[in-house]
Amino acid sequence: MIRSAVLVVAHASGTSRITGDGYLRLPTGLRRRSQLVTGDRVVLAADPMARRLLVYPPAALDALLDIRSDDNGGVRP
Repeated sequence: MIRSAVLVVAHASGTSRITGDGYLRLPTGLRRRSQLVTGDRVVLAADPMARRLLVYPPAALDALLDIRSDDNGGVRP
């Protein structure tokens, strides 16, 4: 399970939104729990029929990929 991933569900009174400039705005508490800081790039996965958006911050991607450096300075999965 990826604990720092964020699930955003469309709701009329929701506080998360995408701005006119294309930025996703999330509440401060949610950003902190997800280890997100302003300017972080994220991966988004949308399910338009269910009106859901999954947000994968850098910490979630690290956990998902679990990349480690080997002794030769390379990267291995």
